[in-house]
Amino acid sequence: MNEDQLELDQNMDHTPFRGLIIVFFLSGMCGLIYEIAWMRRLGLSLGTSHLAIVTVLAVYMTGLALGYVWASSHTHIQKKCIGFYASLEIMIGMYGCASPYLLDLADQIQQILDQTLLPIQSFFVSSFIVPCLLAFGFLLIPTVAMGATLPIIIQGTAVGPGRIGRPVALFYGTNTAGAMLGTVLGGLVLVPILGISLTLISAGCCNILLGSLVWLLYHKTEQRSASQPEERTNLPLPFTEEKTRVTEVRLSKGVVMGVMLGYSLAGLASLTCQVTWSRGLILSFGSSIYAFSLVLITFLGGVALGSLLFPVFFRKKRLDLVHCSYLHIGISLGISFSIMLIGILPLLFLYLFRIVHGSFPLLIAGEFLLAMATLFVPTLLMGLLFPFFCELLTRTKAEVGSITGKLGAYNTIGAVAGIFLSGLLFIPWLGSENTLRLSSSIYLGLGLLWFLLSRKQHKPGLTDRNVSILIGLAIVFLVCVPNWDPTVLSQGVFQYAPQIEGTKLPHLDVLYCRDGWTAQVAVTEQNDIRGLRINGKVDGSDGRDMKTQILLAGLPALLAPSRKHVFILGLGTGVTAQAMLEFNPDQVICCEIEQRVLEAAHFFSHINESIFSDPRLQIIIDDARHRLRNHEGHFDIIINEPSNPWIRGIANLFSIEFFSLCRQKLSDHGIICQWLHLYGMSELDTRIALNSFFHVFDTVSIWEGSMGDILLIGMKQPIRKDITTIEQEFIEHATLFQQAGLQDFEQFLQGHVARGKSIDHWVSQTTLNTDDRPVLEFTAPFNLYQDISADIIGRLILMGYRDLPPIPQHIPLKQTAQNLLYLRSMKLLSAGFRTEAVELLDDSLQFHPENRNIIYSLVIYLMNMGELERAESILLGQEQLDNDALLQLAYARVLHGMGRRQEAAQACMRATELGPAYLPTKIFCSTLEYDQTGVVNHPFDQHDELRK
Repeated sequence: MNEDQLELDQNMDHTPFRGLIIVFFLSGMCGLIYEIAWMRRLGLSLGTSHLAIVTVLAVYMTGLALGYVWASSHTHIQKKCIGFYASLEIMIGMYGCASPYLLDLADQIQQILDQTLLPIQSFFVSSFIVPCLLAFGFLLIPTVAMGATLPIIIQGTAVGPGRIGRPVALFYGTNTAGAMLGTVLGGLVLVPILGISLTLISAGCCNILLGSLVWLLYHKTEQRSASQPEERTNLPLPFTEEKTRVTEVRLSKGVVMGVMLGYSLAGLASLTCQVTWSRGLILSFGSSIYAFSLVLITFLGGVALGSLLFPVFFRKKRLDLVHCSYLHIGISLGISFSIMLIGILPLLFLYLFRIVHGSFPLLIAGEFLLAMATLFVPTLLMGLLFPFFCELLTRTKAEVGSITGKLGAYNTIGAVAGIFLSGLLFIPWLGSENTLRLSSSIYLGLGLLWFLLSRKQHKPGLTDRNVSILIGLAIVFLVCVPNWDPTVLSQGVFQYAPQIEGTKLPHLDVLYCRDGWTAQVAVTEQNDIRGLRINGKVDGSDGRDMKTQILLAGLPALLAPSRKHVFILGLGTGVTAQAMLEFNPDQVICCEIEQRVLEAAHFFSHINESIFSDPRLQIIIDDARHRLRNHEGHFDIIINEPSNPWIRGIANLFSIEFFSLCRQKLSDHGIICQWLHLYGMSELDTRIALNSFFHVFDTVSIWEGSMGDILLIGMKQPIRKDITTIEQEFIEHATLFQQAGLQDFEQFLQGHVARGKSIDHWVSQTTLNTDDRPVLEFTAPFNLYQDISADIIGRLILMGYRDLPPIPQHIPLKQTAQNLLYLRSMKLLSAGFRTEAVELLDDSLQFHPENRNIIYSLVIYLMNMGELERAESILLGQEQLDNDALLQLAYARVLHGMGRRQEAAQACMRATELGPAYLPTKIFCSTLEYDQTGVVNHPFDQHDELRK
């Protein structure tokens, strides 16, 4: 055999290896798609309380750790590793395809567990014990298989001469890069397009295909190996075993165990950083699904790049613990630098917003660059650690799979601890900033430890001095990094950037600011308005939000036949709960997911009247959807006041499944009041939200709240409550409604916009927002900086302008209700719909034919539209025309428009006689006199008292 033929064979033998790299990249992509889809789906079953989410994620990571442990003891038969890896991929794919059905089964098991544990039901049981049992049962098999893939495939391909860190870095880096792509596809693309179920099935089919391809490669190589002469078995071919010394560094068993434990501690610190970076960055980037995904993409991208660059950084270096010390000190410095950048990120975001002119796609691209600048150095160095330790600890290539599995297990166990400690202990107790400082200190301490241990391997000299300088620099940097300014981070620049002039943040007084389990909660004052801010966004205030906050309780309380048992989703400022207590219910259950909101609500005691001392109010810290599903009995009123649908996870509270759950928990004559904002929403998003609500409830009406807010009233059957009773109850609680800016019952009725049937055709042509396909969560962020709420309100009024409030039609309407059509015509006119306003005035005239205000407005609108003959006909048909100053004035204006100036002057004189002090008449008479004589005789000159 000649040399050319041998080189050709070697190139052919490397083809399967390159194919495995691509397969492992796509496998990492599928793995993240599974994680995202499973977390979403299990969150719907188990609730989205922070403890439940942390528990499920910890169980997921524990399964990976068990997979590492199992694989570390099953990599001794190298020839069969690739075939075994193919089997694992196929098994994961089959489980992925079956998981939508298994998740439905998990729902049924969860309900059984809740019923079984009902006698001892508590927050700990519902948010930890049940999620732990269910997650272990569902996630154990696939996660163990996923964790086993890395050690198995590395053992199966790590052969031939060379350093073992190179293939480990290549596989680990490409797999992590695939996970980065999976975050994009699974988190932002597939779920809104296909839905969770089809996303899981698609990822499962991909895994099955990948496993099948690996099987083909494996059997093809086996056949070729069997046909090779015996003397060629020592060639560096894939899938052959070779035991050669990888490193000359000798580490004692104690040091090896110390390295394992240190890497576990590094895993704790890295996951703590990931969680805390997410909390810090969303204060500037917002809480949308895109912002959260952006942080994860940046983190994974940095780790992947660091791993892939391992052969570049350590190409010719003999590894020892001093290099490990450099890496950990560098990570500590990088974390400290990220603390500094996060503190000024709102200012950088404002500059970015001005540059891209509020374009959401460009804004996301800019946020990615800012995130990379913040996280690049520490995540890059974190990515170097895994291949570094694998090469440092592996003595022969026969044990590389075992070492890889053990390192992965220790690191993942540390990550599990980091998930629990950061989310449940460090961030709530220390705050995000100090949690990052703690993580930096952990890496710095590990760097110092590895430096001390490395002194046994080299002589004191230049290395000692370099490391000492780096350690001193890291300590100084960590201590001197300025603390975060809550007046900067609480501004919510991601939402309020269009209202901020230039790039200077407005003055903001921060009365309270604490990190909770799920979010940062702050209470601020600005221009004498006190607001409750969740991750920077105002979710309630004692200013213009008062109308919505009060009507959320007052509106269903007035309309509902009974209000003994009430459920409120979200505490907020506590105003809605206080307003409901004013109607004397037997019990009000308020479910709030964030503990810190309860502390913040005490700062609003001037408007919520210290609701915490009222025994009728029961505040529960839990996921409201989970609590509502497990509640025995029914409610007369359910009030749903979540945050905006563009915030991650909130769209599940606008899904048809959630609305169906609310309907199930309502009594036969119960009412749900659903808040929906229109600002920052496109017309399509509004129609999707309304369509989902209308899809569930038979009787729906829409009411106006504060500016840009609407309230949806949903019922199983029409209201049977007498309007007289409703008006009487309004009068009894007049003080409460006056705080909402409603001075009388007529003004309350003006808030009615439309009934569901009148706009059903407008919304029914859109898609539905479902648990499986939560489209609102993905589309709403794109419209965050537009405000077409006035146009949408006008369109809703236009479609329902003939509707009266949902009051029984067989009951005679009183004057306040008769005037409603007239007042609604004013809204139509202000929205620019003149023709419809005239039609509505015609209708209102049928209810109240002698109402001079309606007649006057109708005549003036007709005159402005050019229908002068019709306007004259209406006036001549009024018996009180000759004795009413207002109607005579209208008649004069119509005659003048028709060119009959002499008759117009006579009518104007008659109007002056009937109402000598009426200023509009004087002004019009002056206009007529000027037309005839050219002399200005201003009415104010003769009426000093009127001028005053």
